[in-house]
Amino acid sequence: TNGFNLLAFIKIVVGFLHPLPPFVSPPRGGFCAGATHPHTLNAISSLGKLLQAMGDHDGAKAQLEEALAGRRETLGDANPDTLASMNDLGALLRDMGDLAGATPLFREALAGLRDLDGPAAHAKTLDSARNLRNALLELGDDAGAAALASEYPGI
Repeated sequence: TNGFNLLAFIKIVVGFLHPLPPFVSPPRGGFCAGATHPHTLNAISSLGKLLQAMGDHDGAKAQLEEALAGRRETLGDANPDTLASMNDLGALLRDMGDLAGATPLFREALAGLRDLDGPAAHAKTLDSARNLRNALLELGDDAGAAALASEYPGI
């Protein structure tokens, strides 16, 4: 039921479900995990992605920034969830035309994923490398994009 609770919570926040349907119940003890609890940060991140998909880039940016800040504080910069938040916020910023804001996030996410993965390039690392390469191409840094493409063939 946690998946239903999270989905219902997100829909309620953006105004889709009024009132709470009978199959959705609040978690035991209520919503008391705290603002920086990993489950809370997951919900904030999910809300940001939902707002992005709905075209509310400003609302999405606020949520994704909050999720990233909370994850940095709670989990640390090298945590896979924090690195995913960097990549998510970077992708939104790039979509908004803010390449100067997106590129450092892509670089940091890729560096962290490299440290986690070692010489292996897992799917998230490849996605991060692809995001950075695309941002570099949009910035006109063809040499930087080519270096990434040679390091990660197929991106």
